[in-house]
Amino acid sequence: MAYQTKSALPAPLSDTELIALTANGDRDAFAELMRRHMHTMNRMVYSMCFDKDLTEDLLQETWLRVWKNAARFDPQRGVKITTWMYQIAKNLLLDWKRKAHHTSSEELPDVADITPSQEEMIDDTRQQKRLHTAIASLPERQKNAVMLCFYQGITQQEAASQLNTSVKALESLLIRAKKTLRGQLSDRYQEEDTL
Repeated sequence: MAYQTKSALPAPLSDTELIALTANGDRDAFAELMRRHMHTMNRMVYSMCFDKDLTEDLLQETWLRVWKNAARFDPQRGVKITTWMYQIAKNLLLDWKRKAHHTSSEELPDVADITPSQEEMIDDTRQQKRLHTAIASLPERQKNAVMLCFYQGITQQEAASQLNTSVKALESLLIRAKKTLRGQLSDRYQEEDTL
């Protein structure tokens, strides 16, 4: 969803001011909020599912919910808008996963494998594919911690906030994830060497 019109907003407004204007139906404020956070939200959602089509669907529904529920955002709770939006996207993905598990095998939608498509294989190295597969197999909280800290480039404090945990607990998740990834990746290298 791209907005090409010039904004009628006074510059610059904070995210909190933009969400308040959005709650009052201000399309320019909503467009600015999307412009600011579209790229980051896209990376965050993709890092949770490794599926471009699913990412697009989840983002579209996330932005729709941000628009419809902007009045529910309470800045007094001390939560950043990005954390709130990330939580909406994460909940949508969890809902999608629950629905996928409750459908019979004949009703399962075509879901892309986490391995890259042929186009992506040209661009990606073998090591990147191995790493993505290994990360995808991590427990959900460890995977989210890795993706936020190492792929999104946000601080541990911000990641802890988005995961609703302490920095110390986040560090523990990262340590366990690194240990698991080292083991998985070294096992895969050994398997390939014996083939």
